[in-house]
Parts: sequence; C-alpha cells; structure tokens
Amino acid sequence: MKILFTILLLMIIVQSEPVDDTWTFLLKVVDNQERNQALQWQYIYQETITNEHLRKDGTVAKLESETFEVIPTPGGVHRRMVARSPKPLSAGDEREEEKKFQRQLEKDLKLSSDEREEALEQFKNRVGRFRTRLRRDIAAFNFTPLPDEDLNGRPVRVLQFSPRPDYVPRSRSNKVLTLLEGTMWIDPEHYQILKLHLRFNKDMNFFLGLFGRVSKGTEAVATQKRVDDDVWLLDNIDVMLRGRFYFFKVYRRQITYSYSDYEKFEMNYEDEK
Repeated sequence: MKILFTILLLMIIVQSEPVDDTWTFLLKVVDNQERNQALQWQYIYQETITNEHLRKDGTVAKLESETFEVIPTPGGVHRRMVARSPKPLSAGDEREEEKKFQRQLEKDLKLSSDEREEALEQFKNRVGRFRTRLRRDIAAFNFTPLPDEDLNGRPVRVLQFSPRPDYVPRSRSNKVLTLLEGTMWIDPEHYQILKLHLRFNKDMNFFLGLFGRVSKGTEAVATQKRVDDDVWLLDNIDVMLRGRFYFFKVYRRQITYSYSDYEKFEMNYEDEK
C-alpha cells in the first residue's frame, strides 16, 4: 500500500487544459518531483509505519508499528528495522538486523566499479522512466484552480482534480486513475508539492470483486517537507483504507507512514573493501 500511494503522490501531477500558464507551472512541478526522487537516494532516514485496525465504530481494535532505518548502499538501499510494537525488538532481533545489513554491505562491496556504475545508471533510468510516465499520463485529469491559501505560513496555489470523462486508460494499471479525485497544494515559489489529498470516488474491484475491493471513500493525505534547503522529501502519508477481502471480510485501517531524521550521506565505501 505504501508503494501505491507513494507512486500516486508523484503521478497526480497533471494537466489543467484551459490555462497554458497552469500547464507550464505543473511541468516545472513534474521536473522537481523527478529531482526529489533522485536526490532521496543520497539520504539516510527513518520510516515508521503505523497500522491501526479499526472496528466498525472507528475505535482501534489492534495497533502495530515498525520503524526502519533506510540506508544507501553501493548496490541500492537497505531497510534495517530498529523498532517494533507491540512486540519490541529483542537483543537477538537487533543482532539479526545488523547481520542482514552487514551481509548486504559485504555483497555490495564486492561489486566492481563498473557494476556500481551500472547500478547507479539503472536507478537513473528508473527515475527517467517515471518522469516519462508522468508526462504520458497527464491527460487523465482535469484541474480546477481554487483560491490561493496559506499553508504552514507559506502562500500556496490550490488545484482540484478529477478524472476526464473521455480519458481512455492505456493499460490495466492506468484504470485506477479514472477512480481518483482530490486536491493538491503547491508552493509557487519553489514548484513543490506541500500537500496532496487523494480519494477514491468509486470502488476499485479486483477481478470483478471476487477477490475483494478498495471501497469508495478510501483516501490518503501526503505531505512533503524541505530538507537542507535543497530538496523536498516525504514527511507523512496518512491512508484511511476501507474495503473487503473476497466476499466476507471487511477491513478498516488507518495506516500512517512517517519520515524523519533525513541526513545526507556520502556513499564512500572504498576504504572498507
């Protein structure tokens, strides 16, 4: 679910047809989102995932959380669990997490300089393909400008979006775009998304509903924050998930992804080889 809404956060940078100025503005936002995604690979940070299982009346039946330290390595990124609830990490769990990291690091350190360059090039290609996909999919929505607002002490432009009725999805995965609507708040000085509110305006069924659905009304609110006066990275994603598994099991969950302790990291492992 994190991947879905993180991708959606970056995909819903879309076209407002009637105003050329808005289109130019949004293209700059697209470029900055691509840059942010590329620069995030240079940071160590913590990600905490909190999962609240809700009863019908909205009270919490079960609460679980996990915290990971996300660490760049020569071959990619490693996620090391550093905390967990309600069952805390034991000393043995901590040692096992450290062993996993060391095994990953040892494996990556064996990469040749050419293999490391190839890994970096593959990452850059993924970022580039992502930008291409954004530009290809911008025709999925219509945007309506709303009055400007003040958000956290910053003036922001506000755009409301909804699916274009004549949009024809290019693939099965694109069909989800026809089910989404929402609002986005953008810093006009830096062309950065400060906040995105996304919601499903229809049910999303899996195999005609036989294998479950995500229900209409499911929504997510994502925010970004400025890091090192250079890049804007995820701050928080709140997902209110409603649906059912197969024909019988209804689920209601509040899932929160929190990001903190961003620290720029110079990946220089040469001396450790």
